Amino acid sequence: MANMSLRRLAATLGSNSVSGMAQAESLNIRPISARALCSLIFAEYSTQHYDNGRTGWNPNEFKLTVANVPQLTQLFAKSVDGTIYAQPLYVAFLLMPSDNKRHNAVYVATESDTVYAFDADNGDSLWTRSLIPPGEQFVVVSDIEGCNNVAPNIGITSTPVIDSLNQIMYVVAKTKQVVGSNTTFHYRLYALDITSGADRLAPVEIAGSVPGTGDPNDGKGHVVFDPHIHLNRPGLLLLNGVVYVGFGSHCDEHLGSYHGWVFGYDAAGLTQVGVFATTPDTPAAATSAAGVWQGGMGLAADPQGFIYFTTGNGDFTANAPGGKDYGDTVVKLTSFFGVTDYFTPSYQPTLLDGDIDLGSGGVLIVPDPPPGNNLPSTLVAAGKDGNILLINRNNMGQYTPGGPDRLLQSPPLQMAPGSRITDATGIWGGPAYYANSGRQLLYYCGSGGHMKAYTFSGTALSLSMIGPNPNQSPQAFPSEGGTTPNISSNGQAAGTAVLWAITRSNPLRLQAFDATDLTKQLFDAAAGPWNNSSGGAFIEPTTIQGKVYVPSDGQLTVFGLPP
Repeated sequence: MANMSLRRLAATLGSNSVSGMAQAESLNIRPISARALCSLIFAEYSTQHYDNGRTGWNPNEFKLTVANVPQLTQLFAKSVDGTIYAQPLYVAFLLMPSDNKRHNAVYVATESDTVYAFDADNGDSLWTRSLIPPGEQFVVVSDIEGCNNVAPNIGITSTPVIDSLNQIMYVVAKTKQVVGSNTTFHYRLYALDITSGADRLAPVEIAGSVPGTGDPNDGKGHVVFDPHIHLNRPGLLLLNGVVYVGFGSHCDEHLGSYHGWVFGYDAAGLTQVGVFATTPDTPAAATSAAGVWQGGMGLAADPQGFIYFTTGNGDFTANAPGGKDYGDTVVKLTSFFGVTDYFTPSYQPTLLDGDIDLGSGGVLIVPDPPPGNNLPSTLVAAGKDGNILLINRNNMGQYTPGGPDRLLQSPPLQMAPGSRITDATGIWGGPAYYANSGRQLLYYCGSGGHMKAYTFSGTALSLSMIGPNPNQSPQAFPSEGGTTPNISSNGQAAGTAVLWAITRSNPLRLQAFDATDLTKQLFDAAAGPWNNSSGGAFIEPTTIQGKVYVPSDGQLTVFGLPP
């Protein structure tokens, strides 16, 4: 991420020092401090939860600290044409052709299929782009049997991803076309110029099939993707020149006909390079089919280029000869769309029977340990049951009927100690990660629970403590599915790590805590309307360059330090 920003800055100013200085003078760039230069170079938030490992940690926040966050005030709010479920994205120092000036830009996408670019510092509109083709319209709740996880409109749900080096945003939009009594549904992948909103490439319709006996079937042995019944909820992943797009379902409508899907498209031309379905052999009579939804968390990738995601309730047959179904599983996928490893809890049948999706939560790739210390490369994942799974990425454990599960830590740590699997004390979203002075912390907030910090030793997790008390927020987050936190800090500098989270109420509330001591709440303020009490567990703020951008129902609210 940082290297990409540096290359973009170098390309902007010119590789030759003399020409670079001349361009700098022409742009009225004055000498700046090393700290300000670092702030400019690293000023990107180009993917959901900050990076492809989905750590949620922005270590390049040079302005906000534990000491000054209590001084935050609302700077401005911008109205938009629909609810914002996607996380706002940010790129600094962009030359906009509309006025031939450089701007820091924040981007939001709405369920009415509109993408907005605002000046991140004053709220001026830079450009607006509707992704509804002529003769089409956005989808509404009645089109998908009244499922109100996303309501009242369904358009752009997943967080887009930005290639800042090439100044392209990739975004997926859902639409419908009504001709007489016939309605067809469409998903398209767009590649937009982030300086103008114009198409950099012709959009492509997302479609495909895989070999299988499941439904819907083309009658020739292929399960076919149906855009009507599927929802693109996970944030998009850009990895090694490929855009990966994941799909689950609208609630559990069309049981037996929906599946989890992952599509891959070449970022340079939007040609399809691969398709994967989680349950291609699920019979039509099955109760559900392993959607890839993750509470909005993006598909994750590790430094070695493998892709990870969780699946929801569905058939599991992967442990049987020829089995290809991966219900309630953490899947490790190669860039060639083959499963190279996986983990499925021994209690998977209980999850399926009780609608307790493992796939309600996304994967976080824990940064690799230093070479030579013999510690494993790990990931963490958790779903509705509240069990925090600590998994060796190089030996994930697969499936052991009846247990014990082959985890790094077994039995797994519980978000609500003593709870039953069926209590559904887990998350609809994901965790965050922070490291300081050799200590690694992970943060989870389960359904109706407190935000908690966990210490990661390299091979195990334990509840972090502040003296004799748990390191957790003073109050619980009341909403179903908890909330998804993220972290901002100035590297590992003391007194700069802040945890941010949204309380779902109407209005929403932006909350901030000292990330090293969650008992210290730093900020709490109303942050925009939220009318759909049944949805939004995975919305999260974006903190960068001294400001916090909060998505809500028809509004982007921006907080910062007083002038």
